[in-house]
Amino acid sequence: QNFDDKPEISSIAKLARLYAHCNLKDARLGVLILNFGSMHLDVEFKGRSPDELSPRDEYFIRSPEGLHGKSVLLNNKPILFDRDGMVHLEPKRVTLTSPVSPLPPQSYAFIHFSKDSRISKSLCGFRASANLNFFPDVELE
Repeated sequence: QNFDDKPEISSIAKLARLYAHCNLKDARLGVLILNFGSMHLDVEFKGRSPDELSPRDEYFIRSPEGLHGKSVLLNNKPILFDRDGMVHLEPKRVTLTSPVSPLPPQSYAFIHFSKDSRISKSLCGFRASANLNFFPDVELE
C-alpha cells in the first residue's frame, strides 16, 4: 500500500476537498469530504469493494438554503437543540455492504469507519506512529 499517493480528483470535483485521518488509539479511519460545488459528488474508494467500507457511520451536513442558510440538516433531518441547549448528532449507521452515499451539492460529510471495517484495518491497523501523512486511493466524481 503506497501512502504517499494523492487522491485523483476529476474536473467536476475541483470545488471539493478530502481529508483522511487514522485514529491511532483505536485504529479507525475518519474521512472528511467538502463539496462546495453545485452538483452531487460521488465518492469511490478505488480498488476497494463496498464490503471493505462497512461498518461505518455517515454524517451528511447541509443547509436546504445553500451555504449561507440558517437551518442545518444532518442526514436530511433538522438539527435541533434540546432543553439544555445541546445537539445530539445521530449518524446514519451503515452495516450492510454498500458504497458511500453521494454527497449533495454545497455540503460536507464526515465518514467514520469502524475499527472492524477492512479499510480501517488495512490502512490504520498496523500504523505505530502518530506522524501520519497519507490519503487512501479515493476518486471524487
